[in-house]
Amino acid sequence: SGNEWSEFDGGGVRLALHGVGDGEPSPHGGTVVFRVDDLDTAKLALEERGVRFDDYVGEVEGRARFASFEDPDGNGVQIIEYVRGETP
Repeated sequence: SGNEWSEFDGGGVRLALHGVGDGEPSPHGGTVVFRVDDLDTAKLALEERGVRFDDYVGEVEGRARFASFEDPDGNGVQIIEYVRGETP
């Protein structure tokens, strides 16, 4: 997807790299993204364990929805639910 997204298939493991807006470096070295089957259920389960998500729930229309938070060390973490058929 231009200069903003790149994916690598590592034989059962997908690694994706996402650029940041306006060429600004990520403050903590990037974001780790975990695929979930149901974003709302996974988000609720993590919130019940004390995770505080950003207010914004993102969407790549027709492909995926995602929610972001920071781990206790300030590293970015994201969970993403792909539309059926969008992932291997």
